[in-house]
Amino acid sequence: TLADLAADVRAATPTQGAQLAVRDRRLSQAEFIRLRARMIGAMNKKLLEYEELLDRLMMKKVWKEARYFLEFRMKYLRNLHKNLVKASQSFYKDKKHQYSLLQRSLEGLSPGNLMHKGYVLLYKEGRLIRDIAEIDSGDSLHVRLKGGYAEVEVKEIHKSMAKDFF
Repeated sequence: TLADLAADVRAATPTQGAQLAVRDRRLSQAEFIRLRARMIGAMNKKLLEYEELLDRLMMKKVWKEARYFLEFRMKYLRNLHKNLVKASQSFYKDKKHQYSLLQRSLEGLSPGNLMHKGYVLLYKEGRLIRDIAEIDSGDSLHVRLKGGYAEVEVKEIHKSMAKDFF
């Protein structure tokens, strides 16, 4: 408080204590002007640094010789394209080979090719017979063979084990 400052050695009277407690406006204004000038100087220094940095960047080869940079990038892209084309052709060739192998495997299993080997397909009422248990004596069957088909009638059924076939 003002009384404490007046009682203190620094201020002999309350008026002098008030003068010590409140800054002089002229001193505050001078301090503000000094700090403002320092801040402007620091900003100008930073701006000059950035201008120099920009000048150095603009002097680099990339900016001086943009054509060189673009040609280098185009060469890189052409190389990537060439590698991509080569890889896709190789992939296509591999898949084509796999397809032809699968196609040959399936052709070997086709009913037409099996019939060329002497196998037949038996149908009962339009359904393929897969097991002897599906037919009875007296059933009329449709037999598909190489070169045509035949209608047959079952006279007898003999169930046997797999070892009896060979």
